[in-house]
Amino acid sequence: MFLKLLPLFEYICPKCRKEIKKNSHECSHCGEKFPLAIRVPPSFLKDPKKLEAYVHKHVFPRVSEFERNYLTKYFTTIFSDGFESGDFTAWTSVETVGLNTQTVVNDDKHHGTYSAKFTDPSGGTSGVYKTITAGTNFYLRAYVRFSSPTTTDGDETFSIKFSNGLPNWIGIVGVEYNVADGKYYWILYSRTGTTTVVTRSVSTFTLSTTTWYCLELHSVIHATTGEHQVWINGTDTIHITGQDTDNYGNIDCAKVGLDHRGGDTIYVDCVVVADAYIGPETGAPFFTLAFTR
Repeated sequence: MFLKLLPLFEYICPKCRKEIKKNSHECSHCGEKFPLAIRVPPSFLKDPKKLEAYVHKHVFPRVSEFERNYLTKYFTTIFSDGFESGDFTAWTSVETVGLNTQTVVNDDKHHGTYSAKFTDPSGGTSGVYKTITAGTNFYLRAYVRFSSPTTTDGDETFSIKFSNGLPNWIGIVGVEYNVADGKYYWILYSRTGTTTVVTRSVSTFTLSTTTWYCLELHSVIHATTGEHQVWINGTDTIHITGQDTDNYGNIDCAKVGLDHRGGDTIYVDCVVVADAYIGPETGAPFFTLAFTR
């Protein structure tokens, strides 16, 4: 079923080797004229990330809901980045307010060689964001190490966020300090209509500044049955339902970093945006496609 949804060939310019339309006689990239384009097997079959991108962009919009629900078991990743490029080129843009900074570093990481480091000395915003095709049901996972979290009572250190455009946040996950016992709550900021809803984890915990925590946020956009769910290291920690989450429109932006608190430093790694539950890293590939001839 799946193979029938994929093109058998793609077409490239004989000169610059870039992809062109099937019946082209002139390259839209380099201007070369030719009688026939070169026919080759689709290049995305060699690259799992390119294959996922093709399926989400070209296959999902034209299949039935049943087929789409089936395929999401195998093609769930919309965006992923472990900062192994050494910079933020995989992201749409950097967001900075005040004296905050964001850099890609190799002094600490959850996986690979690099991670992103965000600092917030004066209060403001330090983060990177990725725009995605707008939709109503997304998951965002990131590994976060709170190197120097807030120790001011009631202050929050936010680290992952969904929004509709940068100003219109929809769900934000972080930690909040409780001075009474010197411990932290996991905390979710969400909205029902225009009203801000603050939801804390049932139990406090002792935050370790040397531990990488796996944070995952699931947000559903709906006028009456909207919901948010938060997993920490794969454990269901916060889950709220029955919200009006579509006041600002569908989700089209995922962000990691710091928001509006001073004195914090966090590291972020292994970021994934998907349309199905992601969970902690297992080290195993989620999908393998093999061809024989």
